[in-house]
Amino acid sequence: MMRVEVKAVLEQDLMKMKTAQILAWTGLPAPRALLHVERLRFLGQLVRSGPAAAWALIGWYGPYVSALEDAGCWLLSALRGTCPLGPLSESWPAWQELLRDRPGHWKGLLKRAEAWHVQAQGLQASLDTFARTAWSPAVDVPLGDLMRTASMGIIVALTFLRLGVGAKPVASPLQTLLGYAGTWIRRLLVDSFSLLLGLPHSFRLITRRDTRRSPPFVMRLVLFMSLPSMNVLAALAALKPSTDMDVYETVVRFISPLPVLRDTLRVWLSEVSDSAIAEMGENVLLVLHPEHICSAVAGKPQESNDQHVFLPLLRTPLAGPTDHSLPVVWVGHICPRWVQTWQLGALPPVPCGLEDVIAGAFPQAAGFCIALPSLPSPVSAFFRPDAMPLKCLRALCAWLDRALKALLVVLRQAQSGVPALVRFPISAESLQPLSGWLLSLAELDAGSLRPSCFTVEFTS
Repeated sequence: MMRVEVKAVLEQDLMKMKTAQILAWTGLPAPRALLHVERLRFLGQLVRSGPAAAWALIGWYGPYVSALEDAGCWLLSALRGTCPLGPLSESWPAWQELLRDRPGHWKGLLKRAEAWHVQAQGLQASLDTFARTAWSPAVDVPLGDLMRTASMGIIVALTFLRLGVGAKPVASPLQTLLGYAGTWIRRLLVDSFSLLLGLPHSFRLITRRDTRRSPPFVMRLVLFMSLPSMNVLAALAALKPSTDMDVYETVVRFISPLPVLRDTLRVWLSEVSDSAIAEMGENVLLVLHPEHICSAVAGKPQESNDQHVFLPLLRTPLAGPTDHSLPVVWVGHICPRWVQTWQLGALPPVPCGLEDVIAGAFPQAAGFCIALPSLPSPVSAFFRPDAMPLKCLRALCAWLDRALKALLVVLRQAQSGVPALVRFPISAESLQPLSGWLLSLAELDAGSLRPSCFTVEFTS
């Protein structure tokens, strides 16, 4: 079981976070990456000690062979050029030799590939976090079917995330169902990704004091197999139905996951001796299915919600009046052409470090000129990097994190009317889609005669 720690941070709207952000937040590999790793591990076991019958079964089952080839491509996307392997179908002897004769090295390659992909998705998460912090979405992205899950997994998660410190003590039906009505929830430890996918079973909330963690109040959400609802059982036991609609209306009056209602009804039927009442209950069981009583059935979506591309609402920052008593702050080197364009040559230049800009430790200025430091490693597509050593990818992630934090500060200055220049040591094509957004900000606003006070430059 995969263990995920979800912190109850009230100021963050988790429902608007994308997959890459959630995975980067938790430090976990993507679910598909876990499948690839396990399939490749199993392939190694088969090569070393697999019986002939297993090989015959795999060779017969085409979808699994395709899944293994996809896993091989996933591995090579991280390790191509750093290991002698080629595509699985084209260089099977090399794969077979490595898996059979060097199992320790094979395990190391799997760990390295998994860590590489975690870092790669961190690049995308940094872009998503920056874009949503700097701009509002131009079009609201609709929530997927998973957010309307019939089993209320996501709803319960949000309910408790909003009951953290400072929340008002509001009792709700869900709190009553879970046997908890307090407000001192500091942290949720979710023991399965099932919470994010909609719980197919009922669940129970257990509280305990965990002295190994700080703060001390820790909530653990423990998933159980489907348990009957005592409230529904009590209502059915007191019922004297005349038609099957009486049974149906009694059951659906309670707020509970649909599997729990079905299992509770089965428990009640097992104790009913009257054959007529038992027949009524069996008829209701035939109806208690999502396709019969739900207007929308939640579950795995046919298309990921991440297919919706985030489009920022870009407003051109317009130049305001220049305060000639303020200096020009610059990082890296100052651009004479930009200084001349904005007539800032008479103002005193004040050099700053990139970390000072990120921390906000700079004086109020009449202009900002920031030249970002050179890249630690060359990259052709920053947010979809090619295979490279893990050390180089980690250095790129650190560079991007600092660059985006400094860029956010500069954008805030430009939005207040201060002329600002940012120079990237990379081509615009390599930094898409971020470069396209920034270039749009630097264009002249069609509805104003004033030029944009934000300038961006890219160098290859």
